[in-house]
Amino acid sequence: LIGMVPVVVLSPEDQKLTYEGPAERRTFIDGFVSQISPAYLRDLISYNRIRKQRNRLLQEFSGPVSALLPLLEPWNSQLVRTGSRIVAKRTGVIENFRNYFDRQFKSLNGIGLKPDMNYQTFCTPDENVEAVISAYEQELKENVFREVEREQTLIGPHRDEVVFYLDGMKLRNYGSQGQHRLFSVALKLAQLFYYSDELDDLPVMLLDDVFGNLDKNKTEILLDTLQKHPGQTFITSASEWPFKEMDWTGQHGNTWFRVKDGIINRQN
Repeated sequence: LIGMVPVVVLSPEDQKLTYEGPAERRTFIDGFVSQISPAYLRDLISYNRIRKQRNRLLQEFSGPVSALLPLLEPWNSQLVRTGSRIVAKRTGVIENFRNYFDRQFKSLNGIGLKPDMNYQTFCTPDENVEAVISAYEQELKENVFREVEREQTLIGPHRDEVVFYLDGMKLRNYGSQGQHRLFSVALKLAQLFYYSDELDDLPVMLLDDVFGNLDKNKTEILLDTLQKHPGQTFITSASEWPFKEMDWTGQHGNTWFRVKDGIINRQN
């Protein structure tokens, strides 16, 4: 369904985006970009296949490095072309996404803290594919002996990181629990509005029991933001009070269901 049905999911699991390691943020960015670019998804699948084959060669070859280099060259060529397109696309999307995120975080936060994000890869991030290719080729040459020693591909977008900041401090290291929570909510709201501007079809927003981690004021801001968005939203909550804050008049077309003991009852 990736790229066919645009979906944004907000759940308590999203706090992993800011708390945990780079793999969580790479997964977020890859899923994000794949929804708006089928070509990116194809490159990502190809890159992972190429890297797997290249790693196998590094692991199984037992001769001198001079004999290995000609065997690596065809894989290097494919790795560089595909990986460079991934880096260039990530660079452009993250740069455009920054403004959407900044706007959503400020609406939720309201106390003047400045958020930021920094895309880190093996070279200076660039939307120019040829510039990335040049840097990628050089990095592979400089690290070939290290890769042979480690028996794995060490250079490429599979090791990229997106670092989140709040007032110039790394969120992962210094952010409070509440700041982590707001950051993850703002990321998903920014994703929703980014998709709305970039795609022909409005995205569907899914919220899975997120209100237990938000105070009343933040919940009201979130619900108000979603009601202003023209797309469809599905919300689940173990508590009824968030739904009581919503406008159930006909203008929004909202419908509220209560599920109890396996029985579904419409509330409006």
